[in-house]
Amino acid sequence: MRDYAKISPAFWTGMTGRQLRSLGPECQLLALYLITCHHANMLGLYYLPLAYISADTGLTTEGACKGLQRLYEAGFCKYDAPSEWVFVIEMARFQVLKDGEPLDTKDKRVLGIRKDYATMPTNPFLFDFFDKYHHLFHLESPRGISPLQAPSKSLRSQEQEQEQEQKQEEKAKKPAASAAIDLPDWLPIESWLAFVEMRKKIKKPMTDRAMQLAIRKLDAMRIGGHDVAAILDNSVLNGWQDLWPPRAGDVSTPAGNVGSQALAPSVDPKRADAIRRTLAELDGGKC
Repeated sequence: MRDYAKISPAFWTGMTGRQLRSLGPECQLLALYLITCHHANMLGLYYLPLAYISADTGLTTEGACKGLQRLYEAGFCKYDAPSEWVFVIEMARFQVLKDGEPLDTKDKRVLGIRKDYATMPTNPFLFDFFDKYHHLFHLESPRGISPLQAPSKSLRSQEQEQEQEQKQEEKAKKPAASAAIDLPDWLPIESWLAFVEMRKKIKKPMTDRAMQLAIRKLDAMRIGGHDVAAILDNSVLNGWQDLWPPRAGDVSTPAGNVGSQALAPSVDPKRADAIRRTLAELDGGKC
């Protein structure tokens, strides 16, 4: 039994309140009773025989039945006469949530609601409740699913398996898609893929744009007479995010700004200046 229930002043003046008022005072009384009665819970899903309604409100059994029917037509609640269970559709949102925002997964109320839902006696509205609130209360497993209400368990499992397989296929395709961004013939594929994989392992995965910039930088250094495979292998060996031409006899320390590196003597001075400018531009936006 609850100690209290939250009732907003909008119950009387809001859109729902005005709709209830148009149904007559008996429906207003019954709606207020469904929210506040001591049989209710914060989920708005509970056992409520018509005899309880009559005894607590003074309505006749016939009056209670008519009132519940009108409230159902207004979208306020659902009532199942054979099982005598009621579902006050928006009750959990107003009793539990603030401004309709989902609960945090670490909120203790999430655990409480999951427990209440999991241990609730079987009734016709278990799936309706899950369908409406699972994303707000982080419910994980629906109950009370019937062929008329939702896909069967086997079909649902198949759909989940297909979704999982699709995700795995998309994940497996990502490296291939990344590796297929117009890789030039001069690029050593094995060294390049090792560099891409290393970037993933150091939590710095490369976007397609970053790969394009890296290839341009490698091309400029290649034209300058540097060994592209050695550059890539050097970065992989040392776990470097960027690319530098290795110093002679040194594979453990970056050579600094590649724009300041001496280019091979065989390169024409004017072309060398152009290469340096390209490298300087690329260094301005790290891969």
